[in-house]
Amino acid sequence: MHEPKRDEDAALRIGPPEDHAAGVPAVTNAMRRSLQEIGPLRTARTLARLNQHDGYDCPACAATYHPERNALVPLDPVGEASGTPTSKSIVVRIEPHVAAAYPPDMAYSTAEAQQEMLDEVAIALDDLAVALADLGEAYELLDDPTADRLEGELFKPVQLASGRLKRTAAGFAERHGRTVRDVAPATPGHPSQGVRGFLDRAGSAAAQADGRLAELQDSLRPVDVGDAELRAGLSEVRRMLGDVPGRSRLFVRTLGR
Repeated sequence: MHEPKRDEDAALRIGPPEDHAAGVPAVTNAMRRSLQEIGPLRTARTLARLNQHDGYDCPACAATYHPERNALVPLDPVGEASGTPTSKSIVVRIEPHVAAAYPPDMAYSTAEAQQEMLDEVAIALDDLAVALADLGEAYELLDDPTADRLEGELFKPVQLASGRLKRTAAGFAERHGRTVRDVAPATPGHPSQGVRGFLDRAGSAAAQADGRLAELQDSLRPVDVGDAELRAGLSEVRRMLGDVPGRSRLFVRTLGR
């Protein structure tokens, strides 16, 4: 005996049209994935540009039916009774990436973006060079125990951050055939400003370098170029610099105590 055929249409109900395409679950799911992938700040910046005149449009929805909504389906399945193929098909040929296949203007834009990022990193390196120069001058004006503390709490972290940023920039330039300009010679402040002046100037320079790198990260350009090593390097440098301005202010307040 055959099992009686179920009337799948019997459960259908007709109601008023919906006034939205996806609803709250779609919004919350998109927010969750966005927060996981790019973090809260970039999520806010991205969502603020959706469906704006100076931003970009969110793609509209499109209805599909199974199995055509699948991106890739087997070529051989057919209906059991009719033998009719269950899916439409087209031949897809996958070829290796060839850079020359891209239009010259697109290649130029990519190269320009890569070089602009390197130039911004170079400016951050200039800031760190200023910080190191001022910390070096402050070191010379301190007694040995205090100078050793300055070296461990301030000079060493900035020196390590500068070295890491140089390696990050050099590696990115080598991978993409770009160049990194030399760091500009740093001139420390005048000796008359004293230890406090040197430390204030060094803390401000380190904070300025960290701010430049933060703006570069928030621009999403490191994500757009698809260079994981660059993104990791920038994040590590910012972690190294994060406490330097605060440590510098604390060091100034505790001088002579």
